[in-house]
Amino acid sequence: MELVGIADVAPTLSVRALVEKGMPYAFYNASSGNEQALAEAGVPVSGSFEDLVSQVDIMLDAAPGGIGAKNKELYARMGRKGHFPGRREEQRPMCFSTAMQTMPPESAGTI
Repeated sequence: MELVGIADVAPTLSVRALVEKGMPYAFYNASSGNEQALAEAGVPVSGSFEDLVSQVDIMLDAAPGGIGAKNKELYARMGRKGHFPGRREEQRPMCFSTAMQTMPPESAGTI
């Protein structure tokens, strides 16, 4: 598998930490209307959440439950699979989604 990118709705602490590290992953904006906040935080945006979904086979979605349910509808509409780890009430979700693209067997061990 290959990590295609991450998505978030705002320049959260996790996103700002990645910016400080030189943003080693492509970042996708998961919420329209927050472009100015992302720009002010120096977050380089590679595209929209839909752009990210269109590039992957499976989404590892760690968004809060209500958002995850909305995202699941998007994944189904776009013919993608979603994986929602840790969906128990007592668990706190991670603050961004990651997207994975399956790779051919000859690429095994590249991540």
